Amino acid sequence: MACSIDFALHVLKEIKVAICVGSGQPVGFFAYPGKPGTLLPKGCQIIQLAGHEHDLPQVIASLPEALGLSDKAPYVTNTLRQDEIADPTANALTADALLADFRNRRSLSMNL
Repeated sequence: MACSIDFALHVLKEIKVAICVGSGQPVGFFAYPGKPGTLLPKGCQIIQLAGHEHDLPQVIASLPEALGLSDKAPYVTNTLRQDEIADPTANALTADALLADFRNRRSLSMNL
């Protein structure tokens, strides 16, 4: 993938319903050149279940009862697990990374 926006679009492309708890819908960097602002596909239904000001654990805990589900109701587990999501800071552009890259390029040009 060319950038984290492309990766997010790829991962979320098949989402049909997004239930947002504690935040709004996922968005990309504002005005990223040639990229959409929202990361969810067109036609995705967005349900804003609760905002950050709510008691989020309580909201989640009360959801099955509010939907009329019993503890024996079948469900499909989430296919996107937190441990499978790449760390967005893993390839961060830091001062140390820039300095190392500069030194490496300078070293290569001196050896030509």
